[in-house]
Amino acid sequence: MKIGSLILPNCGHDAGRFYMVCDLKEPYAFLCDGEKRDLAHTKKKLMKHCVLVGCIPQAQELLEQIRTLEPGPQRAAIRKAIRRVNTQVVDSQQG
Repeated sequence: MKIGSLILPNCGHDAGRFYMVCDLKEPYAFLCDGEKRDLAHTKKKLMKHCVLVGCIPQAQELLEQIRTLEPGPQRAAIRKAIRRVNTQVVDSQQG
């Protein structure tokens, strides 16, 4: 797991919801989803409770660009990045 990974928590009230890892501090991953959580209000989750789904390409550069945005566009950019990787993962599993 690294910054920019797409993960799926497997326990807790957020199980089944896709998140992007925006920071790591062992043993925790700090997550954002662009809906309930943005970069200012990340979700702190134990890494052992997360399943790696995919990786967002050029995640470091993307996160730096997202950090410069206002809260509304920031949330939209996070959702777009998660959606793009999520559809690629689903397509690869079906094909």
